[in-house]
Amino acid sequence: MTERRYVFKIVVIGDGAVGKTSLIARFAEKTFKAEYKPTLGTNIIIKELKVGDNNIKLLLWDIAGQAKWRDVRHLYYRGAQGCIVVYDVTRPGTFDSVPEWYKDLIKFSGEVPRILLANKIDLTDIRKIQQEDGLKMAEEMNAEYYETSAKDGTQVNEAFEKISELILQKI
Repeated sequence: MTERRYVFKIVVIGDGAVGKTSLIARFAEKTFKAEYKPTLGTNIIIKELKVGDNNIKLLLWDIAGQAKWRDVRHLYYRGAQGCIVVYDVTRPGTFDSVPEWYKDLIKFSGEVPRILLANKIDLTDIRKIQQEDGLKMAEEMNAEYYETSAKDGTQVNEAFEKISELILQKI
């Protein structure tokens, strides 16, 4: 069987400070920085991986979560083939806004493969959103569900590999 090459655009969305940039850095560069710097507009990080006989170049669009970017966000969704929606398990407001992010995704990108990520699970002592709640939300979104920690790397690679597999299955 011959090797195939693909380029996938994946948008990573969710409220500000949920760990989108940190998750991408953990996956793409194997790094973690504790200090928070808000993303301005969008950042694009490229990461190559192999799934089966397929060489995949992921264009990871790290989209700003702050409200001030709401009016231009839709421009970044265009052409996305997959999506990762992130919330912070220690901040219920970030979980409560997931349906709004999901609605925007469907409006601007259509029914693309998606994953719901519960991030910061390493902060067990201050966790407020339980796994059952995340699983229920993922089911409502018809999304895969992962619990991650950008800090220690838990399930990060698995989530990004899974979104790649889901896109491959769709094409």
